Parts: sequence; C-alpha cells; structure tokens
Amino acid sequence: GRLARLVLTEMLPALHTENCSEFSAALYEYGQLVGEFFSPIQGGVYSHPEMRSCVDQLGALGISGWVQSSWGPTLALVCESQKAAQDVTSTIERDVTVGPLNTQIVTVANDSR
Repeated sequence: GRLARLVLTEMLPALHTENCSEFSAALYEYGQLVGEFFSPIQGGVYSHPEMRSCVDQLGALGISGWVQSSWGPTLALVCESQKAAQDVTSTIERDVTVGPLNTQIVTVANDSR
C-alpha cells in the first residue's frame, strides 16, 4: 500500500540522491500514516499529548520532519549535517516548553560531513 510506495518511490530515491529534505518529508509522512493507524490505541498520532505539543512547537519554529519511534516516547529528526543537528538541538533546548526533554545527536561513524 501507501507505506511501501513511500519507501520505494520517495524515501529510497531521496537516500540515493542524498536529498535530506525529501527524505525527511517522506519519513514524516510515513510516521503520520503509521501513527494514524495506531491512534485509536495510543490516543492520537503520537503516543503522548506532550509529544504532539513538542512537534507543534517545533513546526511553528520552522523545524519539521519529525517521526516517533515505535510507541515513543522518542522523537527523531534527520538533519543534513552535524551543524544542522546542533542548531536544532539548541533551538529545542531554548524554545520548546514541554518536558523534561533529553536531546541527543546520533551519527554514523563513516559520515564525512
């Protein structure tokens, strides 16, 4: 269905061309679709109202593309570079009013950017 098409026609091509914004948009849509499926069980697209609030606040700050890990409580975002990840982390720590939050930047060992 739609999830397989997202992976095959949007996510994989975006990875292949290293297009972070397209990959992020597809990953966000994937997460929304999965969250909608489980919303009757978990009470919404996100597993907790504070997660929804966090995503809404970040969206208002122009930071989009968030995805929930399985049942949460983790939110993840793919960033184009270490600097972009650090900037997002600083914004979260300074401007997001839900919490407590724990931010962590994770990268692959062979990332040359």
